[in-house]
Amino acid sequence: MICRVQYCTVLVLGALLSGCGGSAAVTRCVSRSPSFDGTGYELIDVYSGEAWISRDWTEAEYADFSLPWSWMTWLKNEPRDRRSEGAEFIRSPGCSEDGQHSYMVAFGKEFVHVGTLNRHITGVDVNPEEAQAYGSVGGITKYHRLTFQAGQTIHILHSPSGERFVNVNRIAGHTVAPTLQDGWTITAHPVRRPTDVTLFGDVYVLRLDNGSSYQAPFDIIPEL
Repeated sequence: MICRVQYCTVLVLGALLSGCGGSAAVTRCVSRSPSFDGTGYELIDVYSGEAWISRDWTEAEYADFSLPWSWMTWLKNEPRDRRSEGAEFIRSPGCSEDGQHSYMVAFGKEFVHVGTLNRHITGVDVNPEEAQAYGSVGGITKYHRLTFQAGQTIHILHSPSGERFVNVNRIAGHTVAPTLQDGWTITAHPVRRPTDVTLFGDVYVLRLDNGSSYQAPFDIIPEL
């Protein structure tokens, strides 16, 4: 059923998925902001590229959870530690206004659509051969704001061509430093007052060998 509510389209899908979880219902672009406190556990639909996060699991519950065969195009993303004190997704991809989010209810949990994978990202001046040396690159469309507090550190990766990538997250519990390729450097910037880092729209993602995710382009407010 497709209806219009306050200029946004609400799409409700009754997808009867056999196996664990029963039906899944998706509601698109409603004016309701979710809570982003705590750890988010992510499921990714490889077919559509959509990434969905739920905070309704505990760490142990998520570790024990397995996707049923009827969700064969989906995968569990590994839990990750964010590098900022706070983080929120301003809107879901495909929504026209800030504060609009898409929701899915499945497996007895509520999920919010936070990003859509997209390998055809343009506008970032990175040599493909340089980036591929790290073995894991890609793109995502999202509207993501990170908030760093005084006493934290913002880590920025610099490519040989001068592009800057901000460290967004890393594999949960991993603290090993990454191996840098020739010409790449990382600088550390202590935060002295609350600082926002925004990654809005098409974002290029570079995953280093220690699992750290560095992303670009980004804006820092106030500038370091």
